[in-house]
Amino acid sequence: MKSSLSYHHGIAAIPEMFRPAFNHREPRDINIQVYYHYNLRAEPRTTVAALTHAYIIGWAPEKRLLAPDFTVYPGERRRVADLKLADLSPMAGLLPLLS
Repeated sequence: MKSSLSYHHGIAAIPEMFRPAFNHREPRDINIQVYYHYNLRAEPRTTVAALTHAYIIGWAPEKRLLAPDFTVYPGERRRVADLKLADLSPMAGLLPLLS
């Protein structure tokens, strides 16, 4: 499981704007991406991770995160899969695989 956060973009924009946070060494059999969304302009202002601000974006098997080309986040050296969060599988598709 990997988590990330955004305080510049609304939750509706996150799946099309961001990539899974797993670098090329981290993927396992099942990989789940959680995103925390903070609205620093709202009252009360949220600055600490809380379940009420957590969104489970989706999941991907290891080979899906290792198959695409890798890219680098702007301003970082961390290489991540060149996929959008919107390309991840929905969590409902994972449940039958776990039973």
